[in-house]
Amino acid sequence: MIENINLETLKKSIYRQKNLFVSIFIGWFIIFGLYYSFVERSYTSSMEIIPSESNQSSSSLLGSFGVNLPIGSSVNYNSSVLYPDIVTSNRLIKKLMHSNIIFESQERQIKDIFLEKYFNKAKKKGVSEYELDLLIIDFFKSNIISVSRNRMTEITTVDIRTFDKSLSLILALELFDIFNYLQLEKRNENLDSQMNYTKLRVDKVSNNLDALQKKKIAFIKSNVDIRSPQLTYELDKIVTEINIEKSIFLSLRDKYEVFEIEKNNLSNIASFIDDPIEPIKHSSPSFRLSFLISLLFLFSIYAILCLRDINFTLPKDYS
Repeated sequence: MIENINLETLKKSIYRQKNLFVSIFIGWFIIFGLYYSFVERSYTSSMEIIPSESNQSSSSLLGSFGVNLPIGSSVNYNSSVLYPDIVTSNRLIKKLMHSNIIFESQERQIKDIFLEKYFNKAKKKGVSEYELDLLIIDFFKSNIISVSRNRMTEITTVDIRTFDKSLSLILALELFDIFNYLQLEKRNENLDSQMNYTKLRVDKVSNNLDALQKKKIAFIKSNVDIRSPQLTYELDKIVTEINIEKSIFLSLRDKYEVFEIEKNNLSNIASFIDDPIEPIKHSSPSFRLSFLISLLFLFSIYAILCLRDINFTLPKDYS
């Protein structure tokens, strides 16, 4: 009789355990699915690019200054990838232009000139947002070069209340990026002109040196027996000219090599700036890891409840 009761008790216990397992599993599956979909959606949405006000994608200011990216071509980088809250470039400039920012000396009229030259006329002509971005880029390339780094700091901190607190740093970073790139671009142009000039001088001195060497050889051949002071003086004069040209040549060659090294360094910096910056990647939830942790948690709860159920349902003789 006791065995029958115990058997029935065990059957009921097993049945309850099955129901318990199914209930826990279904609950876990629902909770885990909701959690994973929410976290994954939050992760992917943080990586999305904020669309522009038009169908054309607005370009980031920095991304559009790429070395290998001429104005008018498509842009594959948008700073809104890095900063989901950032406004697109045209609205960014509107904020800048309508703020209380005052540029130094020759830049002080930028706000009025810009509004008059681009926004007002562009809006009247029905220029698209994308085309307006290109005008903005062109304008900044020609007007912001002489603004110093210290002035840039002042610009971004003149009236922080003009912008949202989260945007003030972003604007500062954008301005610094533009400023640094334009300074780099200007330095590149100066370096190119210096290299071209030095290269012309190197070629000229090299030709002079070759001519003097040939003159020396011809002089020696035509005057085999050089004994007179006049001939000796003429030869010394040619040798002196050769030494002078040689020293100039070596100096110019070294200078040109230094320019080449600097040019290479600038190219490396420019390529670094030009490379599309990868989005800040928050740790993407790992499905397998989340699944295993949740499964372990599930079986831990199940084991605890099973042991508790057995202790409460079995008679003392079987406990």
